[in-house]
Amino acid sequence: MERVDAAGVYHNASTRFADGFRYGFGAELGISTDKLHARGPVGLEGLTTYKYKLIGKGQIVANYVTGEKTFKHRKIS
Repeated sequence: MERVDAAGVYHNASTRFADGFRYGFGAELGISTDKLHARGPVGLEGLTTYKYKLIGKGQIVANYVTGEKTFKHRKIS
């Protein structure tokens, strides 16, 4: 998982979890497959990217869509 150059890496879970809502961010505003580029004067928060690692036990999105399972978002430090 460390060597994969991607914003989201999944181990033993459906890649359909790659969604802003499922990450707990709400609706997606836009998607870019480009590399980051200079955007003028911005602060650290505007230049920071994150890598999300989802380690599962075979979960699939369908179970969450039907309500069989629910998301439990928590803030990580």
